[in-house]
Amino acid sequence: MVPDDHKGNYVLIRAESELDSSNRERFVTNGVIVIEIVTQHQQLTNAETVELIDNEVRQRIFPTRKTIGLPPVNDTQVLNVKMSDAFYDNSFAGALYIHRKICRYNNRIIQLN
Repeated sequence: MVPDDHKGNYVLIRAESELDSSNRERFVTNGVIVIEIVTQHQQLTNAETVELIDNEVRQRIFPTRKTIGLPPVNDTQVLNVKMSDAFYDNSFAGALYIHRKICRYNNRIIQLN
């Protein structure tokens, strides 16, 4: 959680839901991950910074157009990563203009061995 008095930009990553789809061969979880990008400015600006950060996140998740998952880590791999939806929320709090972009990613987590 980000402290209320934090004045910079930040990214929150959290699990929203998951469904166990395990079978006799391996453990499988279908989940939804939410990535919330928040930028704060003292002057009214457009959401360009939110988009720049979102592009950085997407480059990590999808390094190429043919990429469908993340590299394996400790016998586990995240596959079939797809953004299901995204929305924007702009607000004003005290002296700060706040731009948010909230993206939901569906994914499949499998046990490799």
